[in-house]
Amino acid sequence: LQAHYDRTGKDDFKDASIYSILYVEAGKSPSNNFLQLIADHAGVVDTGKTLSFTVKATEPLSTIIYQVVARGSVILVQNMAVNGDLATITFTATPQMAPKAMLVVYTVRASNQEILVDATDFRVDGLFRNNVNYLKF
Repeated sequence: LQAHYDRTGKDDFKDASIYSILYVEAGKSPSNNFLQLIADHAGVVDTGKTLSFTVKATEPLSTIIYQVVARGSVILVQNMAVNGDLATITFTATPQMAPKAMLVVYTVRASNQEILVDATDFRVDGLFRNNVNYLKF
Protein backbone atom coordinates (compact mmCIF):
# COMPACT_ATOMS: atom_id res chain seq x y z
CA LEU A 1 0.00 0.00 0.00
CA GLN A 2 1.52 3.31 -1.02
CA ALA A 3 0.34 6.85 -0.37
CA HIS A 4 1.45 10.26 -1.59
CA TYR A 5 0.60 13.47 0.24
CA ASP A 6 0.97 17.05 -0.96
CA ARG A 7 2.28 19.43 1.72
CA THR A 8 1.06 22.49 -0.16
CA GLY A 9 -2.59 21.46 -0.07
CA LYS A 10 -3.01 21.79 -3.83
CA ASP A 11 -3.49 18.06 -4.25
CA ASP A 12 -1.45 18.04 -7.44
CA PHE A 13 1.25 15.83 -5.85
CA LYS A 14 3.98 17.61 -7.83
CA ASP A 15 5.67 19.77 -5.19
CA ALA A 16 7.00 18.73 -1.79
CA SER A 17 5.17 15.42 -1.61
CA ILE A 18 5.44 13.05 1.33
CA TYR A 19 5.78 9.42 0.39
CA SER A 20 4.85 6.52 2.65
CA ILE A 21 4.69 2.74 2.30
CA LEU A 22 2.84 0.30 4.54
CA TYR A 23 3.38 -3.43 4.20
CA VAL A 24 0.30 -5.49 5.01
CA GLU A 25 0.60 -9.19 5.69
CA ALA A 26 -2.34 -11.51 5.11
CA GLY A 27 -3.74 -13.38 8.09
CA LYS A 28 -3.04 -17.09 8.27
CA SER A 29 -5.23 -19.82 9.70
CA PRO A 30 -4.57 -23.59 9.73
CA SER A 31 -8.33 -24.18 9.45
CA ASN A 32 -8.87 -21.32 6.97
CA ASN A 33 -11.41 -19.73 9.35
CA PHE A 34 -11.51 -16.08 10.35
CA LEU A 35 -13.42 -13.43 12.33
CA GLN A 36 -14.21 -9.96 11.01
CA LEU A 37 -15.15 -7.12 13.35
CA ILE A 38 -17.03 -4.17 11.82
CA ALA A 39 -18.02 -0.96 13.61
CA ASP A 40 -21.70 -0.11 13.07
CA HIS A 41 -20.97 3.58 13.66
CA ALA A 42 -18.69 6.14 12.06
CA GLY A 43 -16.57 8.78 13.73
CA VAL A 44 -16.43 9.72 17.38
CA VAL A 45 -19.11 8.57 19.84
CA ASP A 46 -20.11 10.56 22.94
CA THR A 47 -19.84 8.97 26.37
CA GLY A 48 -23.13 7.46 27.46
CA LYS A 49 -24.06 6.43 23.91
CA THR A 50 -24.38 2.81 22.81
CA LEU A 51 -21.65 1.41 20.59
CA SER A 52 -22.48 -1.44 18.22
CA PHE A 53 -20.16 -3.78 16.32
CA THR A 54 -20.93 -6.66 13.97
CA VAL A 55 -18.89 -9.87 14.17
CA LYS A 56 -18.81 -12.06 11.06
CA ALA A 57 -17.26 -15.53 11.06
CA THR A 58 -16.46 -17.99 8.30
CA GLU A 59 -18.03 -20.81 10.34
CA PRO A 60 -20.83 -21.07 12.92
CA LEU A 61 -19.76 -20.05 16.43
CA SER A 62 -21.10 -20.93 19.86
CA THR A 63 -19.20 -18.39 21.99
CA ILE A 64 -17.16 -15.21 21.55
CA ILE A 65 -15.24 -13.23 24.12
CA TYR A 66 -14.69 -9.51 23.74
CA GLN A 67 -12.55 -7.01 25.61
CA VAL A 68 -12.36 -3.24 25.54
CA VAL A 69 -8.84 -1.94 26.20
CA ALA A 70 -8.10 1.75 26.78
CA ARG A 71 -5.01 3.56 28.06
CA GLY A 72 -3.32 0.27 28.97
CA SER A 73 -6.20 -1.15 31.01
CA VAL A 74 -8.90 -3.69 30.27
CA ILE A 75 -12.15 -1.77 30.75
CA LEU A 76 -14.71 -4.42 29.86
CA VAL A 77 -14.71 -8.20 29.35
CA GLN A 78 -17.75 -10.18 28.24
CA ASN A 79 -18.36 -13.79 27.27
CA MET A 80 -21.23 -13.95 24.76
CA ALA A 81 -23.22 -16.91 23.46
CA VAL A 82 -23.56 -16.97 19.67
CA ASN A 83 -25.72 -19.16 17.48
CA GLY A 84 -24.34 -18.96 13.95
CA ASP A 85 -21.77 -17.01 11.98
CA LEU A 86 -23.05 -13.51 12.79
CA ALA A 87 -23.22 -11.62 16.10
CA THR A 88 -23.73 -8.07 17.34
CA ILE A 89 -21.75 -6.65 20.26
CA THR A 90 -23.22 -3.62 22.05
CA PHE A 91 -22.02 -1.69 25.07
CA THR A 92 -22.12 1.85 26.45
CA ALA A 93 -19.22 4.23 25.85
CA THR A 94 -17.72 5.34 29.17
CA PRO A 95 -15.26 8.10 30.12
CA GLN A 96 -12.63 5.39 30.76
CA MET A 97 -12.72 4.62 27.02
CA ALA A 98 -11.90 8.22 25.98
CA PRO A 99 -10.24 9.36 23.87
CA LYS A 100 -9.45 6.09 22.08
CA ALA A 101 -10.04 2.44 22.86
CA MET A 102 -9.69 -0.92 21.16
CA LEU A 103 -12.27 -3.68 20.94
CA VAL A 104 -10.77 -7.17 20.72
CA VAL A 105 -13.00 -10.15 19.93
CA TYR A 106 -11.93 -13.78 19.85
CA THR A 107 -13.11 -17.36 19.97
CA VAL A 108 -11.38 -20.70 20.39
CA ARG A 109 -12.22 -23.43 17.89
CA ALA A 110 -13.11 -26.64 19.74
CA SER A 111 -11.70 -28.95 17.08
CA ASN A 112 -8.08 -27.71 17.11
CA GLN A 113 -7.89 -25.01 19.86
CA GLU A 114 -7.09 -22.39 17.21
CA ILE A 115 -7.78 -18.82 18.33
CA LEU A 116 -9.69 -16.66 15.84
CA VAL A 117 -9.31 -12.97 16.65
CA ASP A 118 -9.93 -9.50 15.26
CA ALA A 119 -9.67 -6.01 16.74
CA THR A 120 -10.62 -2.45 15.87
CA ASP A 121 -10.01 0.97 17.38
CA PHE A 122 -12.83 3.38 18.17
CA ARG A 123 -12.94 6.93 19.48
CA VAL A 124 -14.98 8.23 22.39
CA ASP A 125 -15.57 11.93 23.02
CA GLY A 126 -15.75 12.88 26.64
CA LEU A 127 -13.71 13.84 29.61
CA PHE A 128 -11.20 11.26 30.59
CA ARG A 129 -9.96 11.34 34.13
CA ASN A 130 -6.36 11.02 35.23
CA ASN A 131 -5.28 10.99 38.84
CA VAL A 132 -3.25 14.12 39.48
CA ASN A 133 -1.34 14.91 42.65
CA TYR A 134 -0.21 18.43 43.32
CA LEU A 135 1.94 20.03 45.95
CA LYS A 136 0.67 23.09 47.78
CA PHE A 137 3.34 25.67 48.59
